[in-house]
Amino acid sequence: MNSVEVTLKEFFGLKEIKLNEAGMEAAKQQTGSALTSFSPGVFAEGVKNSIASSFDMSIGGILAAAWSKRRELLKYLDKPEATNYLRLAKHTVNSDHKPEIEVLLNENSVAKLQFDVKFKLEIDGANLMIHEGMIKKVTAVSGKASCTISYKGYELYKKESQQIDLPGEVEFNPGIVIRPAVEPARVTHNLAA
Repeated sequence: MNSVEVTLKEFFGLKEIKLNEAGMEAAKQQTGSALTSFSPGVFAEGVKNSIASSFDMSIGGILAAAWSKRRELLKYLDKPEATNYLRLAKHTVNSDHKPEIEVLLNENSVAKLQFDVKFKLEIDGANLMIHEGMIKKVTAVSGKASCTISYKGYELYKKESQQIDLPGEVEFNPGIVIRPAVEPARVTHNLAA
């Protein structure tokens, strides 16, 4: 099999996104008068390019990082020298991001915009190879995905994929460390009479 490394930007076509014009105009108005001097097309193009440049991370890396916290993988920490294979059943992985864009006019900062980007990966199944307490390889990933980009409640972009079957395999070198999910600290109050 060939090694495949697909980024979020490539998978969701974030190079070619068409942002919702009404939402972009509302975002522009909320940031103040400094941005009204930008034409809608120039402003949207700059925002699109800035958002897209922040998603060069691999889908495989995001999935492996989420999988590394799953309880069923913890048993493989007991015998790290063994190579184990695990088939994951249907599940969902959410990846939320808040990219911030600084708008410059004549090299002066006129606004900072923070966007909400949500990736949802509904995985039908995946095969993991586990060795030395790490996820070393993933193969046979299939499912569906969606991406939404919003600004202060205005949806600027939404895309949902068809059923996907990612070809090949993704190897992680040295590997994604399996780690127990951190449980929130419990606070107890001792009330004395």
